[in-house]
Amino acid sequence: MAFLTSITNSRFGDLLMGSKRKEEYPDFGKVENYVFQTLKGTDSLIENPNPNVHVGTGYSQVGVLQKVIFKPTNLLEFELNAQYSTTSNISRFDKLNDKTDTGLKYAEWDYGPQERALTSLKLNLLPANSWFDKASMLVAYQKITEERITRKFNDFFRISRNEAVDVY
Repeated sequence: MAFLTSITNSRFGDLLMGSKRKEEYPDFGKVENYVFQTLKGTDSLIENPNPNVHVGTGYSQVGVLQKVIFKPTNLLEFELNAQYSTTSNISRFDKLNDKTDTGLKYAEWDYGPQERALTSLKLNLLPANSWFDKASMLVAYQKITEERITRKFNDFFRISRNEAVDVY
C-alpha cells in the first residue's frame, strides 16, 4: 500500500509588464488608471504609480491531493485519486482595461472562486495473458464551479452568473 498527500497554498501577485516597447507603440500595455471601490459603492479612478503593474491581477489558490495505491496481490492493483482546488476571485484584466470616453468601462469583471473536485478509482489487472498485456478500468467524477461577476463603472447593478459542470 502506498500513500501520497500534497497540500499547497499559493499567492500570486499582480503581473508586471516589461518596460521596453516599440517606438510605434510607446504606451502598449500600460495601465494608467485602475478602479478603487469605496464602501459606499462609489467608484473612483486612481492613477497607477507604476503603469507597468497590472493592478488587480493577483490571486490565491489552495490545492489538496490524495493518492492511494493498494495492491492486494501481484495480479490486482487499485488506485484512488482525490483532488480539490479553489481560487480567490481572478480578474479578467483585458476587460478591466477597456476604456470609454469618460474612463474605464468596467469596475468589476472577475471570475469568482473557481472550485474543482476530482475523484477517480482505477483497477489494474497486471499479468499479461492471451487476452491482454495489461487491463485498466477507470471510474471518475469531476465537479467544476465558477462564478462570473461583472459591474460597469459607477453602476449600482452587479451581474453574477454561476457555472457548474459535472463530468463522469
